[in-house]
Amino acid sequence: MDYGYGRKEYYLPERSMGTFMCYYRHHAFDNPLWHPGIIDMTAFVDFTAVAEAALEAGFALAGYTSQGHFLMDAGLAEVMQQQPVERPQEQLQLNQQIKTLTLPSEMGERFKVMLLGKQLSGNIPGFSGRDYRHSL
Repeated sequence: MDYGYGRKEYYLPERSMGTFMCYYRHHAFDNPLWHPGIIDMTAFVDFTAVAEAALEAGFALAGYTSQGHFLMDAGLAEVMQQQPVERPQEQLQLNQQIKTLTLPSEMGERFKVMLLGKQLSGNIPGFSGRDYRHSL
């Protein structure tokens, strides 16, 4: 589970400078020398390359989807309905957290989830919904 794209999206012209990013207090920037030692640094994943390496190593690509679809298919809504909430403000905070994790305009589409394995069978929670393997 990480930020990333399939190869076709990963190498689009708008990413000709790469995908390296820095984060500090939920703000993104590209200068790794700003606040050294306390920033998070990341680069997006080429999920096609990951899948190819896994297949070469004998793994099967059992699933690939967005974080939003994965969480909803795995039962996030049902789990959240079971959470005891005493005050309306707590419910609003929970709802906002779910939106951040699942909405396409937030983390829901930016993060992808890939399942690799050997001898997997049956329906695996999180991967029976929208399948993005064709985009690799």
